[in-house]
Formats: sequence, C-alpha cells, structure tokens
Amino acid sequence: MVYIPCPNKKDYEEYIFPNGLLYLYSSLLNNKYNTDLIMLGKHDFTEFLSEIQKDDIIGISVNSSNKNISFEFAQYIKKSIFNVKIIMGGPFISLLDDEKLKEINFVDNFFKFESEYSILNFLKSQNNNKIIYGERIKELDSIPFPSKNGAIYSNIITSRGCPGNCIYCSSPELWKRKLFFRSPENIIEEIEQLYFEGVDYFSFSDDTFTFDKNRIIKLSNIIREKNLKIIFDIRSRIDAVDNNILEELALTGCVSISFGVESASPKIQNILSKKVDIKKAVDIIKKCRSLYIKTNVFLIIGNPEEKDIDIDMNIDFIKESLSDWITVSGLHYYPQTALYKLYPKNIDWINQKNTVYFDDLYNIKKNELKIHKAHKKALKNLYEKTIDLTDNIPYRSVFWKYAELGMFEKNKKLKLKWLRKAFEIYESPEILFSLGIEENNEEMINKAYYKFCFQINNDIRKSPDFLKNALVFFEYVEDKEYCVFVKSLLEKVI
Repeated sequence: MVYIPCPNKKDYEEYIFPNGLLYLYSSLLNNKYNTDLIMLGKHDFTEFLSEIQKDDIIGISVNSSNKNISFEFAQYIKKSIFNVKIIMGGPFISLLDDEKLKEINFVDNFFKFESEYSILNFLKSQNNNKIIYGERIKELDSIPFPSKNGAIYSNIITSRGCPGNCIYCSSPELWKRKLFFRSPENIIEEIEQLYFEGVDYFSFSDDTFTFDKNRIIKLSNIIREKNLKIIFDIRSRIDAVDNNILEELALTGCVSISFGVESASPKIQNILSKKVDIKKAVDIIKKCRSLYIKTNVFLIIGNPEEKDIDIDMNIDFIKESLSDWITVSGLHYYPQTALYKLYPKNIDWINQKNTVYFDDLYNIKKNELKIHKAHKKALKNLYEKTIDLTDNIPYRSVFWKYAELGMFEKNKKLKLKWLRKAFEIYESPEILFSLGIEENNEEMINKAYYKFCFQINNDIRKSPDFLKNALVFFEYVEDKEYCVFVKSLLEKVI
C-alpha cells in the first residue's frame, strides 16, 4: 500500500498516512495478506521499482492533493514493469466519473467508496472488473483498527460521514449525508492500545466529532475513569457543540478544536449552503478560550458573487471572535460536488493542477493576506485574564497555557512552577526538555530525546511549531543526523 504526499503542498497533515489507508492496511493484515505500508517521495520511485517482486500488487491511495503525483507514479511503474498489477482507491477515485476511469490504461483496478471488505473479496476472487464498488459499512466496530496489527499512529477516526450539504465539499456525494459511529468502548480500546505503546497525543479526524454528544460524553467519562493522561484535538461544527460538551472536552484533555465557518457573510453562506449562526460562532469560540481550548477557524474566499464587503465581514468576525488560528483558502472545485454542477468549468481531473473557482489568483492572495494581517493585529490587542499559581483549574485543556507561561517566564522560580503544572497534565517533549535544562536533570533530557524521536518517527506530531522546537532540542544535544532530518521535514511544511 503506497501513499505519496503532494510535493507542492506546504501542509504537515499531507505527510501523515490517511486514516482510510491505515484501516485498509489493518483489514488486509487481519486476513493474513502480507502487506507493507509505504510513504514515498518522487525521489524514491527508482528505489521502489527495484524492490518490486513477481506477483506483487501495488495499491495507491489517491486524494485531491496527491492525484497528479500518484498518477505519475502509476504510469512510471507500469511502463517499467508492464505485468505488475496496480490498483487505486481513495476519496478522489470514488468521486471520478466511471467512464473517465475506464480510459486510464496504466491502472488495472479502481476501488470506489469504503474498501475494507471489497478489497478482500477482490483478492479472493481476482475480480476482473475495472471498477470495484464498496458498500457502506454501518458497523464500524467490525473493522479491525490498525494498532491491533502493530501500527503506531495518533490520528483516529471514530465516525464516517457528515450531515452537511455544503456545495464545495465532496462529503455529500461520498457519504450521502449519513453518519455511522464507532462505540465509545471500541474507540477506547484503540486509544488504550496506542497509549500503552507510548502515544499520548491524539487527533480525532472525524468531520464532526461531537455530532452525537451523548457518545462523546460517555467516551470522555471512560477516558477520565481510566486516568489516561492524554491530550487531543478535534474537528467539529458550530451547531454540533454547546457549553456542556465543551466543558466535558476541556476536562478530558481537548486542547484545540477546528471549526469550519467558511464565511461570516450571510450572502456567501447562502451560496455555499453553509448555515452557521455567526453570533453563536463568536460565543462558542469565546467559550473555548475561557476553557483554555485553542481554536482554529476555516475560511473560504474567492467565492461566487464575493465583494469587498464580504471580506470585511470575515475580518469583523475574526476581530470579535479572536480564534487562536485561522486557515484561509481559495474556493476549489472537486468532482461531483454541487459547486461543479452549479458553476460548470472544463477541468481535466487527471492532469490539471489548478482547480480553483476564481481565476483571479492575485486577488485571492491579496484578500488572504489582508485577513491574516487583521487577525494578527487583533490577537496582539487581546487582553486575557491572568492565571494565578494557586488557581485550581480542573481542565486538562489548560496544558498549553501553563506551558506557554513556563516557556516565557523569566523568573526562574516561577518558571519552574509553571512548567511543573504543565508537566502534571501532559509530559510533552518540550516540557521535559525545558525542565531538564532548568533542573539540570539528565534523565529528563534523555526522556525528552526519546519522546521527540518517537513522536516524529510515528507521525504523532508534525506541525511547524513542534518541528522547530524539536530542531532546537536536537541542536542542543548535538544530534546532527536528526537535525538534518527535522530540517528536511520543515522544508516540506513551511
């Protein structure tokens, strides 16, 4: 099973195995198929070619970001070894028109939709159909999770589907707006397996993690009952959270939430079929801040009928809500979306790289910079309530606040106290390193070394800020090999 990150996309999530591929890999191993999971760069193609053996089947995971490099790889392999079998799957393949897929002669079989079971049937029967369709899996607990087969990772998916009907998103076509869930007991089994292997930072990759609030409350209660000292981040919708669920998440260790607001303009929201109550969005983001949960807001610009006043509404929103981060993107086309049907455009889905809706890329970039500049200025003027060392804050979400106070405190006694409070919640490699330096504790520095290596090597954390901190650490311990490695990762994501 091969995954090739898009070499031009500066996004650290691009360099983490997709959830679907991990669960497919686990399903194959669970059924005694000898399977390798490999992440390749373009410079690895030749070496990979030399490793191919007779009767190998090469499966390639394709999404909208890596489609061009994935098709290039498949062509390269097929030209070099004509009789090797190449199969492809992933969300992008599921969305492409069948007739278009049938024209591609360098791929033997395409798998559409959920493939944990359809690929097993294919391997048993050697189905000769060019396109193989998977059926919707309703009992998600029946899928063996990857940690059962020795994989180590931090991205967990606990449900499949999204209730939204946004015109730019492929989810309505892929999932038909229906959601299916894993049980809290099944999720906790996966978390525990990974936790006892050393994973204590998790990312829940569901489109709407909190859609079933009772399920999340039950999961949170189990995590706390078992005293699992984890922290995690999630994605959700403004209309799928309330004050009660946010407090549950804060108590359990949720340190950040990403919300898809997309636009603060009612006109643009109506065009995108994105129904977000902007007043509620402001209130929810402020509530998160009061609970020490960091927030990221997704915004889309370059929309149909968008004017300067719509951009200004986005700026007013971010000034009022004051999320910790914003992610601003241009509106893009994807196959089979309502956007593509409502605003048709001639796109070669196989070869074309630019699928942005609005042709004026300069204007998109200008507005993106304008919004980021306003956000940065607003955060500079943010007044936050001070925390006292004697405050008894029950929320594990306060970890990053303690960590930041410890990192920037100049008074050594106070610095140690803040770092210790952070350490009591979560033993991050950054905190271990800082405490090791302050207390001249060789054991803690050694522990930080192990944890930095573990988290990098297993894709637990790969954000630019984390990698920068890791580079400082490896320079301190004079590990030249890891310095080179981390620098190469930073070049990919910045």
